[in-house]
Amino acid sequence: MFSLGGNIRFWLYSRPVDMRKSFNGLSAIVTGKMGGNLRSGDAFVFLNATCKHLRVLRYDDGVLVMYAARLALGRMHAPWSAGNAGETMSITHSELLRMVSLVGESTYVKRMRQLPRGSRTGPEKSSFSL
Repeated sequence: MFSLGGNIRFWLYSRPVDMRKSFNGLSAIVTGKMGGNLRSGDAFVFLNATCKHLRVLRYDDGVLVMYAARLALGRMHAPWSAGNAGETMSITHSELLRMVSLVGESTYVKRMRQLPRGSRTGPEKSSFSL
């Protein structure tokens, strides 16, 4: 019970999804926009607009299960950046793992906040004293 390996087919929704949606909202996308059947045993994968949150919805042995992942650093590959015409893409289990595992500190770019010219930086230049 509760597994994502084996002979499961994965269907990726190729548009960003609001991750506040839970079972009912994602189920409505599966049946309404993706044309899928939840009881088929297939797994349906969703990403948000920033590609930092991922959810997988699957009906497994009479239970609707939702897996969730949130990245602390980096972003997952956005499938809709390739300009797909459809809303649903078939992906394999290894492609799903690769999509999640290709992120991390190597792809993370930290944006430094630039201070205005002439501003004071650090406590040594502060006029505050005890």
